Amino acid sequence: MSKHTQSFTRDDGETEIEVDYTISGGCIAHMGSLNYPGHPAEDPEVEIIKAHDADGKEVQLTDAEDLRMCQWIIENHEDDEPDYEDRY
Repeated sequence: MSKHTQSFTRDDGETEIEVDYTISGGCIAHMGSLNYPGHPAEDPEVEIIKAHDADGKEVQLTDAEDLRMCQWIIENHEDDEPDYEDRY
């Protein structure tokens, strides 16, 4: 699992911070077949490792900020896998 960094604005609407995070897992649902029951979709899991200001000083996120940032990451994180389509 690799570490990523994303810029966010805190809930005060003014303070810019950087968030270091990891993201893992997640898969689409599988409807199953005659010999496999299938499984529901699973969302990726985000772990915020550290949030810090422009000076590198660690900041404590509120629960609302943590939730908002994790949701944004799940919806907007670009896949780590290289795009092999360009080779063909």
